[in-house]
Amino acid sequence: MRVGCRAQSTCTDSGWFIYDDTANCGPEPKCPGTPPFAVGGVNATCLAADLGATCVYGETAYSCAPCTGDLCTKNQWFKTVMQSGCPTKEPNLGSTCETPGLLCNYNVCADVVPEGNPQVFGWEEECSSNGTWVYDQQNFCIR
Repeated sequence: MRVGCRAQSTCTDSGWFIYDDTANCGPEPKCPGTPPFAVGGVNATCLAADLGATCVYGETAYSCAPCTGDLCTKNQWFKTVMQSGCPTKEPNLGSTCETPGLLCNYNVCADVVPEGNPQVFGWEEECSSNGTWVYDQQNFCIR
């Protein structure tokens, strides 16, 4: 699932602001049937068509990206072990959650905007004290 390819809306003083760039996202990639794995310490490669895909297996999130932080190489699956209890699909911001303080890192450092695929990036969400998912802006990656 490409979380960056979701339409987003924000309530402002003058009404709802809707940002929808989904027309530029292309077809939704499918997650592999089994987790991509590293061979000899090297991340498994992924296809350009899979850029931006985030797939969760158990408590591990895999994201297809050409970069992590400021390290860019080839398209590969980056992985992050998440806290126990994180949903297997990234929740929509503002949707309800049951565990305030739960932080779910869907490879936030796999953050890149490659040409021709403008909405490809990792994501991190937190279950807020009021019981809704919010974007976690506390995580800093080397850029």
